[in-house]
Amino acid sequence: MHNNKKMIGLAILMLSLVLLVGCNQELGDLTIEVKDNNDQPLNTEVKVTRDDKTRTKETNNGLAQFNDIPTGTYQVEVTKDGYYSVSESVTLQDQSLTYEINLERKKFGLRVNVTNQAGEKLTATAQLEGANMSKTIRVTEGTIQLSDLVPGEYQLTVSKDGYQTVAKTLTINKEDLSTTLKLAKSKPDQNTEEKEEKKEKEKVTTKNFNLNVNVVDINNNQLAAKVKVKQNDSIVAKDTAAQAKFNNLKAGNYTIDISKENYQTWSQEVNLSKTDKTITAALKGGSIKQYWIDSKDGKQKITVDPLADNEELIVALAGLNWNNINQKNIYPVRQKANQLIKEHGLNFANKNRNYKVGDTKQFKIPSEVSNKGTITAELAKTGENIYLFVAEDSYLKDQDLEKLVTEFDNNIYPAITNKENINGKITVLLNQFSDYQMTGYFDPADLYPNLGNEEPMFYVNARRNGNTNTLLTSAAHQYQHLNFFVDKAKAGRIANDAWIDQGIAQLSPQLLGYIGPDKEGWSPENGNGWVYNQDFGYLNNTAKVNLLVHDGSLPFTGAAGLFTNYLVDTYGPKLIYNIITSPKEPQQVIADYTGTSFNKIYLNWITTNVTDSIEKINNPIYNYTTFDLAQLPKFNKEASTKGVSYFKVNKNEFTIDPPEGFEGKLGIVIIRQQK
Repeated sequence: MHNNKKMIGLAILMLSLVLLVGCNQELGDLTIEVKDNNDQPLNTEVKVTRDDKTRTKETNNGLAQFNDIPTGTYQVEVTKDGYYSVSESVTLQDQSLTYEINLERKKFGLRVNVTNQAGEKLTATAQLEGANMSKTIRVTEGTIQLSDLVPGEYQLTVSKDGYQTVAKTLTINKEDLSTTLKLAKSKPDQNTEEKEEKKEKEKVTTKNFNLNVNVVDINNNQLAAKVKVKQNDSIVAKDTAAQAKFNNLKAGNYTIDISKENYQTWSQEVNLSKTDKTITAALKGGSIKQYWIDSKDGKQKITVDPLADNEELIVALAGLNWNNINQKNIYPVRQKANQLIKEHGLNFANKNRNYKVGDTKQFKIPSEVSNKGTITAELAKTGENIYLFVAEDSYLKDQDLEKLVTEFDNNIYPAITNKENINGKITVLLNQFSDYQMTGYFDPADLYPNLGNEEPMFYVNARRNGNTNTLLTSAAHQYQHLNFFVDKAKAGRIANDAWIDQGIAQLSPQLLGYIGPDKEGWSPENGNGWVYNQDFGYLNNTAKVNLLVHDGSLPFTGAAGLFTNYLVDTYGPKLIYNIITSPKEPQQVIADYTGTSFNKIYLNWITTNVTDSIEKINNPIYNYTTFDLAQLPKFNKEASTKGVSYFKVNKNEFTIDPPEGFEGKLGIVIIRQQK
């Protein structure tokens, strides 16, 4: 089931794709990095303003990210209590910009007059503690004069033989501070018990303490992690260990921050005032390890930390030899797209079309759709953006046709169309396909003179009568193929992009609400059978699918759609826009945009297909944010040379043997989970 947060995320992603892909805006990502003068990240408020419109964000670990905003010049204002505010003009010209701003901490002066009860200046000893500092000061001629004190609370203690010790709390935050301390002479009849009590109080004020931090995972196994001890947003001590020890910390309040890759961060406030402390932090998450090996190295021995009685491993193996893809295995119509661009480029047919309801037209039918060669169809419906032709062998009801036209005008066309590339209405032909299982088809040859029907169009299978949602799913899917090809031709991209083309086409009906990403069944029930079906769903056929080879199969469509979901969830819809409009190979665009190798992202994805179903592993890198996977991948008995093979392992030492006949790099993912 979708939770509210994931539904909101899905709506935002859909809106973002409409803005980026449909309207072709010049957008970019602006990251503001805020640090102090010691180059430590600061968490504070950041405002960016342009054209009287202001966006405000809180930094996380010093970073505030403003994604998918129009390029141009912004006024950036950074404020934080205790620091001087900064306002700077920043120009976002390219697709992304990281701009660093350093905040200088405010500093103030302190003057203390030390006298006796008669107002006479005294020579004494003072101890000033606070704001992550401790200082012993010799008071001469009754005066303490200090500068460069950062805002905060300080404890000032002044002592002199023969006088009672005086302690005073000082708060420095807005201006220089001046104060006077008057010392009274010790009473000669002060009893021993009072003196001892006073000494003990003074010891508490000046004593240092030890802090021990034990880090474990959800199964109570010791876990080495990064442990930071902070005071007033500054790191005073740090260590990477399962049992971190911090000695001689001064009395006061501290924040303990603990982090480890693939685990949820942990934070807690600690007060050190009376005794040493030991705390235990249990990090949510699971141990995830990834390896790369070369098939020529043969068997590899893998050793992980010992398993608890209630633990097991899920191991995934995946080939990474993308350079050895056999182009002949790719869906023929997508191979044809590259050849058309090589030979004809953007020389599309541009004839005037002004059809009226009742007009008939003879269409050339691709052999993949039907062996009839040509067919006559009548214009049954027309909308603002669609001509809907129906062949005489169609049995669809009028209400189905009306629904298709309405949805195309109101939802499909506005969400998918790049208006710079598509002129005029889109022709949709409803006719019976030879293959009942096919729901739709797009042939790029139809866009060119003398090669097809010379107009922007796609086909929908009229044999799927009674399934209105299937018509809508197919229309969104095929229309996305049409737009993808036009953008591809405009970019001059001749590459193996059929796999991502299919992924984006599968994502489109999902974002439009025609497919429930975590719902079983097929499109008539709003389901996502391409992912979940027992016979044809990707999660039950992972070993049979090579993500970069569009073989026309249902499991491949599930894989491509799932991977594209992962890209949008993790990196945002602008990445999809960049892929569509770039002349480069999609893998290269993905690596350039994310700053992460394609192999690494691929391994993260095959990890996510396991961890998204494991509630205790809560890490955005290994999670679908807009939906929950309904099942785990099917576990295999032997390794595949083609796709991803998943295994369960109940021991902490085992061997990996590259599949027979496999050559190249092999990716390995190891996930620790509770049984």
